Amino acid sequence: VQTCALPIYVMAVSNRSLGGTITFGWHGQDGDVFLGWAAASSLPNPVPTVYGAQWVPVDIVLPMAVVAADQRAYLGLGLGVNPALIGLAVHTQAACYRPRDGSIALTNRSVLTLH
Repeated sequence: VQTCALPIYVMAVSNRSLGGTITFGWHGQDGDVFLGWAAASSLPNPVPTVYGAQWVPVDIVLPMAVVAADQRAYLGLGLGVNPALIGLAVHTQAACYRPRDGSIALTNRSVLTLH
């Protein structure tokens, strides 16, 4: 089972994610389109697909992001303040569509613990 060499990153750019923003980031070639998703868990073993290894089940789908000009795409997601979410792990993964050759591949997985 293969995973796309282009990674996904998820991070909080301040000292807190709840009541702030978390940022999803992808590296690719200009024109690549990423469709990410997130879940509260990750699978213990990947599910093999024709697109690569799926590690993260699809609980929520994120808006698409397009790589433009600098080989990066970012998506900011604002989170409300909810103390019940402190310590929750957000697992993410994405599919990368490459219009230049029509291929689709899954990225690696990433995780961020909300604080």
